[in-house]
Amino acid sequence: MLKIISSFLVVVFSFLFPLTCYGTREFRVYPASTAVEGELELSLWNNYTASNDQPYLFRGSPISKSDLMEYSLEIEYGMTDRFTVEGYADFEQPKGEPFQYVQAKAVLARYRLFLEGEKAWDTSLYVEYALPQENYNPSEELEARLILEKAVGRWTIRLNPILSKTVSGPQVSEGMEFAYAAGVYWRNFHHVVPGLEFFGKMGELKSTPEHLHYMMPGVAINFGTGWKWEAGAGFGLTDESDRMILKNIISYSRLF
Repeated sequence: MLKIISSFLVVVFSFLFPLTCYGTREFRVYPASTAVEGELELSLWNNYTASNDQPYLFRGSPISKSDLMEYSLEIEYGMTDRFTVEGYADFEQPKGEPFQYVQAKAVLARYRLFLEGEKAWDTSLYVEYALPQENYNPSEELEARLILEKAVGRWTIRLNPILSKTVSGPQVSEGMEFAYAAGVYWRNFHHVVPGLEFFGKMGELKSTPEHLHYMMPGVAINFGTGWKWEAGAGFGLTDESDRMILKNIISYSRLF
């Protein structure tokens, strides 16, 4: 059954990839570890915007962002013990609007630079490329993320500074944009890991745009049978941010 599901998702991603546009916001702090060689992971992400005062464009028209549902299907495969490739397909459903596909993107590489504990910080690199749908955004975008992780006793610290650049279309002259994801996790229990995460988007480095910042307490549970669940409640820290967002990520992994 897993082989059938994974094959179906690959076909879906391949078919939808030319239709890329904007997409589901990624409230995830990536760990420095990568999938082992031959490991396949399937994930379903869900973000629910519980409260928001900012306007939201849906099919070119401003609507309320409250009660917005965002979904993402992910497939991840370990090419080697250090090199992982991934693909995503994103969907949205604002309140009272139809469910629709909004984006697909490819992670060209997630590569672990060092063995665990070899350096002061475990380090990985993440490179993602997006091809936009013309009627949403005529600009292609390249994103690079540095993934840093350090264990301090029972605590784990993760930092994900992010740089993105528009590489085509009318916005190609825009400069680098900076964002971040970071988290602190308490590994006092075997299968349950509570944590506090922070996410932000600061726009172009050379300008002073509106800033989006979130604080998200949450928990990750490893059920020990290949199934994992991650959940959190995010709270906006600036006027431009959504007031409250709920996230859920459920995943299943297996070696082949």
